[in-house]
Amino acid sequence: MIYVKDLNTVFLMPMKCGTTALSHVLGENYRIRRVGPGDYKHPHGVVRDAKYDDCTYVLCVRNPVTRFLSLWSMYERHRFEWERGRSRGPDHAILDKPTGFTTRFGVELFKNTPTIQDVLEVAEDSKVARLMRGPWSINHQLLATKTGKPDYVIRQETLEDNTNNFLNSKGHNSLHIPRVRVNDRRKPFTEAETLAAGQIALRWWREDFSIGGYDVT
Repeated sequence: MIYVKDLNTVFLMPMKCGTTALSHVLGENYRIRRVGPGDYKHPHGVVRDAKYDDCTYVLCVRNPVTRFLSLWSMYERHRFEWERGRSRGPDHAILDKPTGFTTRFGVELFKNTPTIQDVLEVAEDSKVARLMRGPWSINHQLLATKTGKPDYVIRQETLEDNTNNFLNSKGHNSLHIPRVRVNDRRKPFTEAETLAAGQIALRWWREDFSIGGYDVT
C-alpha cells in the first residue's frame, strides 16, 4: 500500500487492478511512502498501522474474473521464462538465471497447476488456495487495514476517471494515467478457461464482487 502525504490518503493496491500505472503516476506527482510488513515495502503489500487510521483509504478493485485471468497471464509468462533458464527479477528486469523472485511469485506457486482448471481443483490447504483467499484477495486486504471498509473505490475499468474524481474532491488537479500493459498472453483465453476463471473467482473471491460492485453472474 502507498501513503500519499499531500492527500493524507492510503491507497490499497492489490495486484492486477491497474495499480502499476497508478503507483507510477502518484510517485511522479506526489511525495509517497510505501507501507508494508517488515522489509516488504511494495505497493501490493498491506499491513495494519494505527498511525494511518485517520487517513482516507482508497481501494483499487477489478472484476474478479478478468483480474484472475490477468494474474494467470503474468505467472504463465514467468513460468515460460523460467523453463528457458531466464527469470523475471525485481522491477520486471530479465535476468540470465533463475532467482528467488520468480520462484516465489510464479513457478513455485503454479508448478502443480499447469492449467486454469487445475487451479480450480486444488485442495483448500494448498499454497495456491491459501494465497488466493489470503494476500491476493481484495477482501483480505481490507480486513488487514483499519475498518474493513474503504472510503473510496477506484475501478480498474475506469481507472483514470475514478482517480481524478477523487483527486478533484480533494482540491487537486486531474492526472493522466496511461495504461500499462505488464504482460501479453500468447493466445486468447478459451471459453472453457474463462468459465473456469469465473468459478475460481467465486470460490475464493466472492466478497470481492460485492466490494467492487460487480455482478456475480
